[in-house]
Amino acid sequence: MVQINFYESPTGMQHIPDYVKEFLQNIPPYWDDSKFIDGYPGKFVIIAHRGNNQWFISNGEKIDKELTLDLNFLPANSKGYIITDGDDSMSFRKKIIPISKDKKMKITIKGNE
Repeated sequence: MVQINFYESPTGMQHIPDYVKEFLQNIPPYWDDSKFIDGYPGKFVIIAHRGNNQWFISNGEKIDKELTLDLNFLPANSKGYIITDGDDSMSFRKKIIPISKDKKMKITIKGNE
């Protein structure tokens, strides 16, 4: 079992869109399963975690990168959504994505500092 903790000040949370707050409130307190999707030591990592029968995919990336993710562990013809950084440090974007039959998805991830 992996315990999950998040921290943001009340002042910082005032600037967060409601859909991000809802997402954070619904993240399970622990993961039932984790899968390595892609990565390279010291460069980036993409990991999928399952909790409460939902999958959450996260990244640790140092540079902007375009990837094709193999999502073969997800049911075909399902839907998910992506929350990404917006144009500045306090903005976000949400996009609904279909999981196709081939279960491959191209995604561009932003690097973190």
